[in-house]
Amino acid sequence: MQGETIENSLRKFKVFPAIVTDIVGVGEQTGSLDVVLERLSATTLEQLNATFDNISVILEPFLILVVGSIVALIALSLFVPYFSLGGVILHY
Repeated sequence: MQGETIENSLRKFKVFPAIVTDIVGVGEQTGSLDVVLERLSATTLEQLNATFDNISVILEPFLILVVGSIVALIALSLFVPYFSLGGVILHY
């Protein structure tokens, strides 16, 4: 309503990094804001996908250990009564 540019509005609230506001400013000045925003969204999506891939690669071994521990605990809880029953039988 006050006639500010999108770049100035983004800078005022500091929600996005400075590079994003600079790119938006260049897009506004050149008149190709739609193209710039599409490229910016594609680049951001690629970065997010790469970050999630890296996080999943880092977390995978820990998740395997957790699931393996749970399976081992369940297996032990099933077999310990049989072993203790064998010990009771040997005492008689």
